[in-house]
Order: sequence, then structure tokens, then C-alpha cells
Amino acid sequence: MRLIARIASQASFLKFALPVAAGLGLATPGFAAHRLLSQSSGHLVKALTDAAPASALAPDRTMTLSLALPVRDKAELDAFVKDVYDPLSPNFRRFLKPGEFAGRFGPTEADYQKLVQFAQSHGFSVTQTFSNRMVVDVAGPVSAVQTTFHVNELVYRRANGSQFFAPDREPTVDDAVQVPLLAVGGLDNADPPHQKYAFKPFKLKAATGIGGYSPSDFKTAYSFPTSLNGSGITLGVFQNTGYLASDITTFEDHYGLAQVPLTNVYLDGKNSGNQGQSGETTLDIEMQVAMAPGATKEVVYIGGSGLDIATKIASDDVANVVSSSIGYNDGTQAAENLQYEQMAAQGQSYFVASGDSGGWTSTASGSDNPADQPYVTSVGGTHLNTNSNGSYASEQAWVGSGGGSSVNWGLPSYQSNISMSSNGGSTSARNCPDVSFCADTSPGISFYNNGAWGSGTGGTSFAAPLWAGITALVDQQRAINGLKPIGFINPAIYSLGKSTRYSSDFHDITSGSTGRYSAVTGYDLATGWGTPIVSNLVTDLSKAYEPGTYSIISVQSGLALDGAANTQGTKTQLYGSNNTFDQKWTISAYGTGFTIVSVQTGLALDAGAATQGTNTQMWSLNNSNVQVWSIAPSGGGYSIICQKTGLALDGGPNVQGTNPWLYGANGTVDQQWKFVQH
Repeated sequence: MRLIARIASQASFLKFALPVAAGLGLATPGFAAHRLLSQSSGHLVKALTDAAPASALAPDRTMTLSLALPVRDKAELDAFVKDVYDPLSPNFRRFLKPGEFAGRFGPTEADYQKLVQFAQSHGFSVTQTFSNRMVVDVAGPVSAVQTTFHVNELVYRRANGSQFFAPDREPTVDDAVQVPLLAVGGLDNADPPHQKYAFKPFKLKAATGIGGYSPSDFKTAYSFPTSLNGSGITLGVFQNTGYLASDITTFEDHYGLAQVPLTNVYLDGKNSGNQGQSGETTLDIEMQVAMAPGATKEVVYIGGSGLDIATKIASDDVANVVSSSIGYNDGTQAAENLQYEQMAAQGQSYFVASGDSGGWTSTASGSDNPADQPYVTSVGGTHLNTNSNGSYASEQAWVGSGGGSSVNWGLPSYQSNISMSSNGGSTSARNCPDVSFCADTSPGISFYNNGAWGSGTGGTSFAAPLWAGITALVDQQRAINGLKPIGFINPAIYSLGKSTRYSSDFHDITSGSTGRYSAVTGYDLATGWGTPIVSNLVTDLSKAYEPGTYSIISVQSGLALDGAANTQGTKTQLYGSNNTFDQKWTISAYGTGFTIVSVQTGLALDAGAATQGTNTQMWSLNNSNVQVWSIAPSGGGYSIICQKTGLALDGGPNVQGTNPWLYGANGTVDQQWKFVQH
């Protein structure tokens, strides 16, 4: 991924900024300094076109800033994340832990301490540090901000009378400063975190006084599996305000949902006493638990800085699935991008509402951060029509749904090889949304907020957490199948979209418009790939025989397939599962089947003579038909079938030391195997 050059935007920024200091009688700092590695000014360009300087910010006023460092090797990180989602790579889904990420890609401890010392030596106090060593939060007076970053902090007044503060030019640091500063958050509040959900009056159901689609309505319309509830999965919400726990309980009780434990994580001076309350946070929680009421817990991250919240979620790596329904632009997009990329490297899924103001414009501020970030899943909105029995009838693009081509980010690899000729998309920039869900305010979506049922509520703010809840079901099924979490879901979604399974897994929305973009066949900038057919999608994203590295465990005995001596001609055996390399196998797609290769030696599982009763052996990989296996669901696991003869891998007596053999496929438990992904 790359940040698109902002030369024109920066020139526009300076056109507005340079006369300001002189007009207010302030100092005009010199430029014997260097710019930060990547500080976006695009959000201020728009703000300053509709505002005039009113006064200087008081020099003794305290400002809180987020100072961001780059990763150690961005190119290597990009390559790693690409590999970890490539089914043909040996690193497929070999996710990192936070400590591993920090050790491999995070700034060094020495550089992090240099950043701390830099801040302290310029009059700031450190208020928050993060374990991935990429962000330091500091507080200090406006005077220190102006001296350190060679700006004047001014108060601007918009034409509508509202005010904001911002610097009068791009921040720079002295050439003598050796800290590789990437970006500084908090220099302005022109576009702070804001909610996205929409309102429109709708008719309440006479029997209950509650209107809009309910959780059960969605589960019927979108064909949810009845056996999954998100058990074992931790949900996460990215927000800037609090909520009333009693609202969540009322919602859960009314719809007969289990009460998912809630945990709050506060940042940026937020706490239980000053967190505030908004319907945005409430609906995020309620929509997630509506889809995944059996989740282990819901972690609600509440802060004032989008960069800080993202950094904390990535550093914690507690939430498997996260959603955000707020937008903001504070100049730190490049620094945030690293946090979302860390989440992807760790196997976390992150969904963001695409916005409720229709298709994006092509200006510098047209796309709404973080919805256009390349390592998030951008979720658009639709209008859902159901039959009299509640089943799915049709959908159209919702006119309020956000989407378009990003002005910040280049085309990600997962969006390559998609025709943009009929959908108005870009062949060089990130396109959004990726997927969609019901979001129209008519008939609206049921949620309970501030002691009352919402009236006429909708928007992509609902669609994003609903998709997060669905992904919790995917992760639950994957865990049942011995797989790791799906993680960053876009590569898998786009792979399905380009495959013959597309029409089985998605409702392709082909009508309706967002005002700027129309829904067309296949991928489009109004609805992405469309809305999910959840049961089918969960199945296709949870196949236990996707390429990767596994232990292969007998369902009958719990013993593991073991390479034994792991030399040419050695018979395989069943042995107590011990997680050694002799019991780890790399499964790779080959033709219409798979090869199964020992991680220890690179020798392949080979059927030898491939006749009934033949023991499987270790042999040099040659991709012959005695080394290619079909894998298919069978009973409580999967069968492993030799493609040459159709005979099944059988555990025989299924006791320690048994040499598995080939036997006529009969579906018995001796021929059923589980795959545990490493």
C-alpha cells in the first residue's frame, strides 16, 4: 500500500495558511526544519476554505498530542501481511502475537525512548505509552506545541459560526532532531470523531411499540445458521463515547438474547464519569450481540483520538472482531494504517461504516477515514425487501450509503483483476465499500437507547457491527474445524467474489444508487460485493482443508498422524499429539486436490502401491497421483481420499504406533480426521 502524493493539497493548505500569522500579528516561523514523514493536510484544506482566522489559541492552554513513529521495515511488513493471507504461501494464517509484531516490525526500544525524551525536552509530559512502541501520547501548553512544530495554533470560525482550532501550516521539526516522526495527532479539531447513524420517522409495530427490523428478522432474511452464536469469540467496539449498560440489557432481554459481558477500556482521559453517552456506541454493541449472543465478551474501547484507540486495540490483541461506526480526519491516517495492518498481521477482523451521506466526492476530503483504509473492511448499506414469511425477496443500494474511490490509498492487491468499466471504480486507488448490509432508515432497524426504543434509525453504523457479528460466527465455525480466525477478511471475500461460489455466498445487488454510484452486476461502489447469504458464507470461509499448516488428528482415538523417522520410505504412524514438527503437515492445493507434506523434512504423504491395505509412507514430493488427496466432510471430521484409487486413509486399530493404511471409503470414524491449524 502507498500514500498517494498530496502535493496539490499541500499547496492549497499553504495558500490559506501563510497569510494568517501575519494578519494576527503572530510570529512567522522559519523553515530551517524538515517535515514529518507523512502528515496529511487534506482534512484541513476543506476546513480552511470555509473558515477565517478569529484569534490565536491561548499559549497556556493544554493540548494533548499523539506522536507516531513508523514501523522498522514497511516493505517487509507489507510482504508479510500479503503472505499471511495467501493460501499458497507457507506463512498462510501464521499470525503474529503482539510481542512478536513489536519485536519484528515495531520501532526499537531505543527509538521509542528517543521519542519520549524528545517530547520531554520540549516541555511535554508523557500521558500514555503503547506496547507496540509506535505511539506516545503527550500533553503540554500551546506555546510548546508552536515552538516544537513551528506552527501557530489558531482559532478559525466557519461561515455557520462554529469554530475549530488548527495550525497555520504543516508541522515541521528541527533538522537536528533525529526522531523519525511519522505524524502528530491533536494539532487540530477540525474533523473530530463523529457518528454516522441516520434518522427517519417510521411506523412502530402496534403490538409492541417497537419498529424496524429485529435480530430474528435479519437471521431469517439472510439465512443464518441456527447452530452458531459466536461462542468463544471476543467482540470489540471502537468508539469515542460511552453507553448505558441498562440499555444493552433491555435490548438483550427483549429479544431473548444471552447477556454478553461488557468490558470498558478508556483512553485519552475518558473514564466512567465523563465518557458521555450516545446512540452510536449503544447500537454498535447491540448489533454485534444480536448476531453473536454467545460471544465470550464485548470489549468497548472509548477514547478521544482515533489513532490512540486503534493503537490500543492492536496492542491488546484481545478482540477477535472489531467494528467502528465513527469517522474522523486528523492528519494521522498513515500512522493509523500501521495499526490496522498490525491487526491484520495478528488475525483481527475490523469493520468500518462507509458513511451515510451518499457516494464520496473526488476531493481530498471526499473519502471518510477510516472507511477507505486498505486494511479495514468497508461496509455499505442497502434497502432490504422481504416476503410475507420474512424470507429474502430483494435489495437495492441505499441512497445514503457511502462509497467511492479513495484519494488517500492506492489499489490494494485484493482489488486487482476486477473490471471497473461499468461501476465507476478506479484501477489505481482503493475502492469502497467491500460489502454491505441492510441500513435504510425505512423501515429502520430496532435498537434501544437512553431508555427508549429508537425511531427511524438506520445507516451503515448498523451495517458494520452486524457484519462484525456475522464474522464472529465464521470464527466460531473455524475454531470448531480446528482453524485459526479468518482475520482480515477482504482477501477471502474478494477471492469468493471472483469465484463460482459468489452467487451462493452473496446477494448481488444490481439496482439502486448512492447518488454518485449505481449498483451493477458484480462488484460496485454502491454495495461492494453485496450482502451475505450467511450459512453458505460461513461454510465457505470455514473449510477445514484450506491450504495451511496443520496437525491431522484421528477422530476415533485423538492420536496424531506422525511422520515417525521422517525418512524416505518410512511408514507413517499414529502417535499421541505432542505438537512436534513430525506431526505438522503443510497442505497445499494441487490440481483438484491437495498435497500433504511434512514440515519436518519436506517429504510427502504417499499412498505407495495405493492398493487396499497399503500403509501410507513418506516420499519425496513429486505431485504424482499417489500424493494428491481429496478432502471432504465426513461425520465428525473429514475424509482423506487417495485420488489415484479412491481409497481412504484409515487409522486401522487406531492405537499408539499403528501404521495408517488405505481402505475402501466407508465413512466410519476410523476414516475421519480433524485438522488443527498452526
